[in-house]
Amino acid sequence: MIQRDDAVRVECYAGSRGEETPRRLCAGNRWEAVTVLDRWVSEDVRAGNRLRWFRVRLEQGTHCLLYHDEGLDAWFRRPLEPGVAP
Repeated sequence: MIQRDDAVRVECYAGSRGEETPRRLCAGNRWEAVTVLDRWVSEDVRAGNRLRWFRVRLEQGTHCLLYHDEGLDAWFRRPLEPGVAP
């Protein structure tokens, strides 16, 4: 089964290295604070695609994955799969 991720608006903080870290996510018509719990990078060298992943907890206590597709310069949200520990 192919999972469809939702495009989302994200406000970020860019540190001294210039890498963006998500701080807020637009959920529906309101902004929610984001707490980053884990982060990693995945790359497909052949396709030239790099994704920066963040496992996050939202303000209301739910958990999800956020990732930034550097090729598209866009953010996406993916729900955690059932049985995956937050």
